[in-house]
Amino acid sequence: MKRGYEEELWFKKKLEKEGWSVTRNPASLGPYDLIAFKNNCIKLIQVKATKRNTFYFNNLSREEWRELSERPNDSYFVVIFKRGRGKRRVIRVVKVDSLKPPKKIEYMEDSKWQDHLLN
Repeated sequence: MKRGYEEELWFKKKLEKEGWSVTRNPASLGPYDLIAFKNNCIKLIQVKATKRNTFYFNNLSREEWRELSERPNDSYFVVIFKRGRGKRRVIRVVKVDSLKPPKKIEYMEDSKWQDHLLN
């Protein structure tokens, strides 16, 4: 099973509960894992997961970011931080709005993913 597949499905279900129609990109071919549709809006979403406090961009994730930045649709990098024994999930959503990604995305306890993704 592909690394991160579980997190993609988990986030897909979370979006569907919020009223989004979500399709998974088969085998995650291309720069996005999920395509979300709602109210004539289309969002392309790349999902990453880590157990660490910081997600650092490697060459592949930088390239995914660059490719998403060139798409006409709103695009997002979603980092799911898995915390503690029960693996509680904390979500950070970063809108792809430039060709160059940030160096890192850090864990924030009070992240409110809805505020970013649904706007």
